[in-house]
Amino acid sequence: MTIVIATFNSERFLPGLREMFDAQRKPTDGASLEILAVDGGSTDSTRDLATELGFTVVDNPRGNPIAAKFLGLNYARSRLVCFLDHDEKLVRSDALWRRYELFNQHEFLRAIISAGYSFDEHDTTSNMYASEFGDPVSLAVYRCPNHGRFRIKAFAARLRVKSIEEDAYIFEASSETKPILCEMAAGSGVIDVDFYRLKHPSLFQDENLLPHAYYLLGPSDHLAVVDGDTVTHESAESWSVVRAKVKWRVGNAVNRSDVASSGFTGRDHSPLYSPRRHAGLFFLYAVTLVPPLIDSVRLAMSRRRLGYLYHFVLTYYVLGMSIVMRSQRLLGRRTVQKRYGF
Repeated sequence: MTIVIATFNSERFLPGLREMFDAQRKPTDGASLEILAVDGGSTDSTRDLATELGFTVVDNPRGNPIAAKFLGLNYARSRLVCFLDHDEKLVRSDALWRRYELFNQHEFLRAIISAGYSFDEHDTTSNMYASEFGDPVSLAVYRCPNHGRFRIKAFAARLRVKSIEEDAYIFEASSETKPILCEMAAGSGVIDVDFYRLKHPSLFQDENLLPHAYYLLGPSDHLAVVDGDTVTHESAESWSVVRAKVKWRVGNAVNRSDVASSGFTGRDHSPLYSPRRHAGLFFLYAVTLVPPLIDSVRLAMSRRRLGYLYHFVLTYYVLGMSIVMRSQRLLGRRTVQKRYGF
């Protein structure tokens, strides 16, 4: 198996990642683990430290994380490729072993995603919100949480369950009746490279397809989630960081940048996904006031964190930024940030 990690000034995360990989249960057939640090121009000791820790460093001239994962996909020498962000860690010590075994047991299994993010009392509410939903638009449109307590239940309500085997839920791909969020290129998603190379070679030619490789799958293909197979995430230590990331997303979406294309290209393969329709739904969601308020209270109660009430504020931050940036675009002023969150 190959692990692809998009790195940028990641020196504080790398030792913990190395410890986590070393603690993972090894496959019974002795299969090796290749770890790629695809670096987008770090100015700290990331590259040297990665080499010292036994990672293979790959250059990412374009800097953005989608380009890094695309480069890693094409560089990988394994049948199975797992994508991790530098601030993510697998919780189960048998996570990679279990996934490896499932791929060997199920002929039509094409991908495995984590059971969501796990949190504890040390996580900030801002980090929980950013990890679980990313932004208010995703929450309002998809309503598909990426929280370890709710993830499998949400998928079971949207996809047909093919079978449940011990702790693994096997779903029929492309069986959803309403949109879901299923990103493969983060959160420890694993794909069968041999299958995609044979059936969907475009995945290795267009980097914008990679985040949503799920949407290339057909009804005869299967997707698995292992109960308890969660990841930790340290993406946003404050709401100011969340706002910066949200601003990045809004700016690239409004200005139709190449980076934003990675968020939509793969979903174009399903009639359930329409950026224009989803933008309209979010606008109605926001201007009616009541739905964001209800969601804020509901989230604060179910997650037992009053900080989730900030969803209400963040909704109107997104709406305001969208209006400002669309106005600037009409005036010929475009602001596109190439590196995520900066």
